[in-house]
Amino acid sequence: MQPNLFAVFQNEIVAEMIAVLISVAPIWLPILLGVIFWRLWTVYTFVWAEHRHGHTLLEIRLPRELSKTPLAMELVLSTLHQTSGESTFVERYWLGKRRPWFSLELVSLGGEVRFFVWKRSFFKPIVENAIYSNYPEVEIYEVPDYARELRYDRETTAAWGIEYKFTQPDPYPIKTYVDYALDKRGEKEEYKSDPITALLEYLGSCQKSGQIWIQILIQSHKKDKPQKGSLFGKVTWKDEAVALADKVLGRDPKTKVPLTKLGEFGFPASPILTDAEKHVAEAILRSVDKLAFNVGIRGIYIDKQETFKPVYIVGLLGCLKQFNSVELNGLVPAIRWSYSFSYPWQFERLRTPRLMGKLIRYYRERAYFHSPYRQRPLVMTTEEIATIFHFPGGVAATPTLGRVMSRKAEPPANLPI
Repeated sequence: MQPNLFAVFQNEIVAEMIAVLISVAPIWLPILLGVIFWRLWTVYTFVWAEHRHGHTLLEIRLPRELSKTPLAMELVLSTLHQTSGESTFVERYWLGKRRPWFSLELVSLGGEVRFFVWKRSFFKPIVENAIYSNYPEVEIYEVPDYARELRYDRETTAAWGIEYKFTQPDPYPIKTYVDYALDKRGEKEEYKSDPITALLEYLGSCQKSGQIWIQILIQSHKKDKPQKGSLFGKVTWKDEAVALADKVLGRDPKTKVPLTKLGEFGFPASPILTDAEKHVAEAILRSVDKLAFNVGIRGIYIDKQETFKPVYIVGLLGCLKQFNSVELNGLVPAIRWSYSFSYPWQFERLRTPRLMGKLIRYYRERAYFHSPYRQRPLVMTTEEIATIFHFPGGVAATPTLGRVMSRKAEPPANLPI
């Protein structure tokens, strides 16, 4: 008897709730439809605008001898720090404009290591001029998109991919080329230790049938973070970095004067910093003077089903460890595209290939900051990005790293006209 009464009572409550929702539908339904329409409209305008821009892929081929430090790549990245294009409400939401973003890619195609830069077609001369002005010895070619040429078949192709995240908040920098003393000029190549060499060796070890893609997506950083305690306030990465440095140094955020405390004998004393704290504060303050980018990093290993080797997954997990610092920051995998299921009814054999197909599609679209795949980006400076992606000198002896055999030279000045 009681279960029947409970069922009747429950049905009456549900019916009353439905009746109330229907009665107030003129209020909430237009709002709901308006929100849905607005989201669809912003996605439509963005996709239409990007399709109108068009995109190209540039391959950079290196000379046999290259004596530039990663500082040259910092200058290239400074040119790519483009903040225009979405300054007004009309430009952003009616015309679909967004800040331009670029993709820096380190790729192994059957063990052959290659450098690529992806961007809107409009920026092709800007990118070429920035690279040639800092690396006059390199050669740049517009090439077909290797990611779109790959045909991913779930039955015959296996893939595994990850994205990377920080171990610490954004203001903490990773271990950069300055920490490796690569900013020192005049030192012989054999005495240098370039952290990108380990990454190139891993890419060069890929077997002929496989491919390894490392993608670094960058977009100029603006006031993207909401300010705590404010409804509409925004803060930049630089604001957070300065506040963190003040905290490490134990100084007042406004006056920059060290905060004093009473010592053992009742006299005021300034805080005594350890060498590690000084190093952290110095690295943070050095980063403040650099331009900052929103960054997304992902990696994919692709091969045939019969030749797929899990050992390359291990390499993908640790290929960026040389940029990590115990005192500062580090890059670790954020496992988003691999799943380990314990039970057969969780459909691992069906779900994993579908996820890999989505990851390859996002890679092809260079999607990270906008639809169809929007994620919270990392914030990195030009110094940090140039450490991970730069053109190595002779210290990188990877045999499969493609280099131009001949060296460019200027013609003699006394040639007849």
